[in-house]
Amino acid sequence: MTVGRTEISPAELVRDVLVRLGWPDVAPGGVVVGPATDAQQQLGVVSIVQAGLPQIEDYSPLQWMRAQVRCLAGTLDAADRISFAVQRELHGRDRTIARMASTDQRYLVHQIRVTAGPSNHYDSQGTWEALLFAELMIGTEPL
Repeated sequence: MTVGRTEISPAELVRDVLVRLGWPDVAPGGVVVGPATDAQQQLGVVSIVQAGLPQIEDYSPLQWMRAQVRCLAGTLDAADRISFAVQRELHGRDRTIARMASTDQRYLVHQIRVTAGPSNHYDSQGTWEALLFAELMIGTEPL
């Protein structure tokens, strides 16, 4: 989403919250924006992308954005453990400053809600997925 000259990536903001404020070892394959390699998936990885168009507030510099959070692992149990940790870390988080790595800009995330998931899927031979969706209310002006 472009606001003025700045593109805001909810995926990058979620990644920053999970990596910087969360638990570094719950997903041994890492926390990535975009696709994960097969090796990362087998270890257990969190793969995050934007999900849908933002909802822009009419009278304040805020927008709601969604991120799809894929928790992938070689076993259903590992994918579940990762997804439950992600849900605990994100859901109900208020007033958090998060950094977009691509621009080095920081934004105030007023609220994060996990609005769907985890839902489990057999992703591919040998890989399981637990899928979550997170909604973020983001201040559109960089800090």
